[in-house]
Amino acid sequence: MQDDKWHDILDRVKEQFEIQMQETEPHSNIERGQVETVIFESPIGRIKLVRTTTPRVLDKKTIYSARAGSDMNVQYEYSKTEYVHDLKIFKWDDVRDDWVNARFEI
Repeated sequence: MQDDKWHDILDRVKEQFEIQMQETEPHSNIERGQVETVIFESPIGRIKLVRTTTPRVLDKKTIYSARAGSDMNVQYEYSKTEYVHDLKIFKWDDVRDDWVNARFEI
């Protein structure tokens, strides 16, 4: 999802619903990555949008030794200019008292 579409979604959510929380934080595992979270109340319940932005993976190298018991390591080479965006939608489940992956039919 491109930045302009993400901002359009945020604008629509802000117009129609009351935002309870909005934050941006660095990605926990990937340098130059970030995670944007928006929680709002809708007619179907509390909804959480999580947009993850990470650099595009250019190459993946597996480093290992053929000896028994040796460690294996994976090194990724990331793009300096291209990014990948992932959007996940969650709905609050009162029974489980946790966020569940929302499945909407279009």
